[in-house]
Amino acid sequence: MENFNNYSDLIHRKITINNITVNIYTIETITNSSTINDFILRKITQIDKNTDLYEYLFNNLPNISIKKISNNDVSFYLVNGFTIIEVNNKYLAVEMVNTPNRSVTVSEYEKSITGPKDSFTEHFNTNIGLIRKRIRNTNLKLENVTIGKYSNTKVGIMYIEGICKNTLKDRIINKLKKINIDGIVDSSYLISYLSSSHNLFPTIKRTERPDLVTESLLEGKIAIITDNSPDVLILPTFFIDYFHLL
Repeated sequence: MENFNNYSDLIHRKITINNITVNIYTIETITNSSTINDFILRKITQIDKNTDLYEYLFNNLPNISIKKISNNDVSFYLVNGFTIIEVNNKYLAVEMVNTPNRSVTVSEYEKSITGPKDSFTEHFNTNIGLIRKRIRNTNLKLENVTIGKYSNTKVGIMYIEGICKNTLKDRIINKLKKINIDGIVDSSYLISYLSSSHNLFPTIKRTERPDLVTESLLEGKIAIITDNSPDVLILPTFFIDYFHLL
């Protein structure tokens, strides 16, 4: 845990059970303390004396996202909102993320007189959900890549299998994987890496409206969702795409 020497919001709780030390690590500013108390600490205090602590916790903690990880992965999972449990130098990562997010609101700069009024937020899963509730089909695919040496920003690529061309999807994913940058804080950072300088008009459109993204996906286009950004990228776009009914 030497990477976290100057983390004042890193919480370390040590518990001894049956002469075995259980270390629990979490970053309190991005996790839910009450959930940790209810679903981890309370469960640990109920452990039977003859139980294999590590396997018991892995099989019995009431959390759908729990992983066995190595020591090298601890830092990555901690900064991504997981609580780390260490037993005899073996590690579990339990998702307890609780990052601050604003609720879904009305679109600010793309006003719509008719139709849906909701808009994307800065929360990755919320934005994915706003799209999935409009396209309820197993052919709506999502592939994730991580971009940024320091920011480790999650970027999602959404497309409809059977409508979107595989060559287009593969080309975009390969471009994203080749991006070498310290960090991205907004989807606009990706535009220069994905756009072509040979076109007179922009080939990538930014939007905060889930209905426009849905329409584009149904046309065989690709949507790129960036964590912490309320704007989704649509590509490829053409001149006519910049004219739509309100």
